[in-house]
Amino acid sequence: MFLKINHIVDLHDARYAAAEGVHSITLCADRNHHHNLSESMIAEFISWLSGIEVLLDLGTDYEQISLCRKYNLGAQIRFSKDFSKIDFQPKIITYSIEEIRYLPQVSDNQYYEFIFPSFTQPKLVKEVSGFIGNKNIIIQADSMPEEYFSQLKPVGWAWENKLKLDNGLLDFDEFERIYQEVSAVSKIR
Repeated sequence: MFLKINHIVDLHDARYAAAEGVHSITLCADRNHHHNLSESMIAEFISWLSGIEVLLDLGTDYEQISLCRKYNLGAQIRFSKDFSKIDFQPKIITYSIEEIRYLPQVSDNQYYEFIFPSFTQPKLVKEVSGFIGNKNIIIQADSMPEEYFSQLKPVGWAWENKLKLDNGLLDFDEFERIYQEVSAVSKIR
């Protein structure tokens, strides 16, 4: 199963994720996002990490692809109206579940990542579960109500870096609890 944590901002969290067997993390290079990391921070993360895939989340700041090229990293982007203008192939394309009708084809080494807003209707989840079938789908587990976990069987799960302790670090106990929940219903592939 593909496991990913988005928007890591602390090297301790990144190294812990690698040790726990998380498949990949994203570092935010979107200059308009509050988790944006400077190029020097991105370089520092890369120099300290091994055994984990590091992706740069460009959001809709597609001009930042130069950082992916410079550091030989995959890109995660947010779907937008300018999507058709990009001249690179991102590893992950993030969508809100309401945008499902706009999905382009992805290659075997690309993934869709879905965000489920809190107001997602059960009917839409049922509709999406039929679509997900054989696709390269990752779902943001912390954005989806837990009662829907058993209806969706994606190839992977992502977590937003929101599970924080009082000291600002990632709450890996909570991560582990959610991971166990999704593993039980996903029948790990």
